[in-house]
Amino acid sequence: MSGTYTFAKSIDDAGTIGGTGRSVVQDYLDLAAERSLSSFDMRHRLLINHVYELPFGEQRHWLNKGGTLGRVMGNWQLSGTTSIHSGSPYTAQVLGNLSNRGGTAAISNLRADATGLPVALPAFQRTTQEFFDTAAFSLPAAGEFGDAGRNTIPGPGLVNFNMALDKLMTFSRERGVRGDFRIASNNTFNTPAFTGLAYVANGQGFGRVTSVGTMRTVTFSLRVTF
Repeated sequence: MSGTYTFAKSIDDAGTIGGTGRSVVQDYLDLAAERSLSSFDMRHRLLINHVYELPFGEQRHWLNKGGTLGRVMGNWQLSGTTSIHSGSPYTAQVLGNLSNRGGTAAISNLRADATGLPVALPAFQRTTQEFFDTAAFSLPAAGEFGDAGRNTIPGPGLVNFNMALDKLMTFSRERGVRGDFRIASNNTFNTPAFTGLAYVANGQGFGRVTSVGTMRTVTFSLRVTF
């Protein structure tokens, strides 16, 4: 079994201009106001890969002398990957041209005002209808830039378990014919994986979850090598 745990904090000084980030520079004359967490910041990340051979069957501790029970229970292998990580941040944006500086063009991407309330909600208060506290933001006055920083909305994290159970078989030792019967599942515990948020302060559904990852899938396969 092996695993890795990562703690990281990434900061950049300006949004992407004409790039693929969620937000770009609001006021190109005040780049200092763009300093924030990077759009790809993922504070915590835990990855675990595991393989466990059940102690039954040929060359194992129990049921290693053959027989029907040994053939049925023997030579099973459990494996999988576990991914647990925090989410990437979002920026509270404002559609339109309230600042009279170009709206949503490659520059002057307007942000909301910060009201001073905490953005993150306690875990037990988060719902798909309000994942973060929308009262933490308001619309800026006409002709003004918003004072909320970039990437101040914590995005949804992920908890995902992929698992597989393999039955290793030998059909003919002399001819080297072997088989692998596998039952594999993705998102084994069917944990919802939120993948998007509505982050436009004057848009429909501000604060709602907009997309969800794939549900649990199970596959059966038989591979024969010879």
